[in-house]
Amino acid sequence: MGTYLIVGAGAIGTVVAEELAQQGHAVRLLSRRGTGPEHSLIERVTGDASDSATVTRHATGTDAVFQLRQSPLPPLANGLAPHRQRVARGRGNQWLETRHPQQPLRLRTSDRADDAARPAQCRLRKGSGARHDVVDAKRAHDDGRIRATEVRASDFIGPRSESYLGLFIPRIIANKSCQVIGNIDAPHSWNYTKDVAHTLVTCAQDERSWGRAWHAPANPACTVRQGH
Repeated sequence: MGTYLIVGAGAIGTVVAEELAQQGHAVRLLSRRGTGPEHSLIERVTGDASDSATVTRHATGTDAVFQLRQSPLPPLANGLAPHRQRVARGRGNQWLETRHPQQPLRLRTSDRADDAARPAQCRLRKGSGARHDVVDAKRAHDDGRIRATEVRASDFIGPRSESYLGLFIPRIIANKSCQVIGNIDAPHSWNYTKDVAHTLVTCAQDERSWGRAWHAPANPACTVRQGH
């Protein structure tokens, strides 16, 4: 069995930790508050996940690092470079700009990270640093400093999720009114947290995943009104 470091104890980091522990792997779950599920194989570590020295120290002796906290890659990559560490990155809540914003975006099962970073049918647009972060990850991999793979997802739904959809679903089930953020007639896809976590774990354990970006399984795009 292996040992893994998970940087970030959010919805996906927590579910990834649970899946790895269920497989019999030792897990170090690093976050500012040292939170996470209670399990004999999960070590909850308190520390600054944005500090490369802290991450590098806890990454020593691990099989791979799951970067699930949205922090800049270069400091982390520089710290892990001497070990040529494997880094599985998760990016959720991706905003994508398309040529036809009213049409659902159809993605292949996998895509090259460098292709996704260049303007084509779509391009990453979440924040000013998202596109640069993708390029940095691919460059660090190509330069041999780290071995990187990336799993991309939309908004989350399911266990541990705190998305706005998860907040109003109980009210819908109870036949109560609720307030919805955004356009209720705009098509949107959602990723089940366990699907995203399983994709990350699979990519981190499969040699074929390195140097590429992968899209987590998602439902066909539908509107909030249709989902209701």
